[in-house]
Amino acid sequence: DEINKLLAGLQEDTKLWITSEVEVIESRIDAIEHNLREVIAHQLTDVKGTEAHTLIPQRIWKSIERHQNRHLTANPFEANDFEEFVKKLEFLLYSDLVKIILENWAFFQSTFGDEEKFEQLTSQLLAARNGLKHNRELNRSEKAGAEAAVIWLEDCLAAYDFGEALELA
Repeated sequence: DEINKLLAGLQEDTKLWITSEVEVIESRIDAIEHNLREVIAHQLTDVKGTEAHTLIPQRIWKSIERHQNRHLTANPFEANDFEEFVKKLEFLLYSDLVKIILENWAFFQSTFGDEEKFEQLTSQLLAARNGLKHNRELNRSEKAGAEAAVIWLEDCLAAYDFGEALELA
């Protein structure tokens, strides 16, 4: 912490420095969320091509369309930014990402292995993510559960094979 404060003080421009273990976990959770979107888009597109959206539960797809329409009403100049399937997935909640994977488990089993373990760890991660996003302090067991979930998901995602097309965050 003191080194970060010293370094920040030496800079003319104020920089945002990660200064706590909670902020590190939160940034890793954000990266996992981003990478899950990428893996879902890649895997479902591999399976269904331009019809990949048909593998997303209808309620979730309608939610994506509703959020996208609201966003584009306020920002019409971004209309071309959301033509790609992966960009549409930016309107998903973390919990929706998990639901999509579970709904299409056969396509993701080789990446995540045991479905029960995936559900348990993504549930722990969701609890920690929501706590952090709502400025609730995590207790020791929540931090430990989040760290275990982060490590396991990072390992699963790092092993996912995109070919040469894409690298994860």
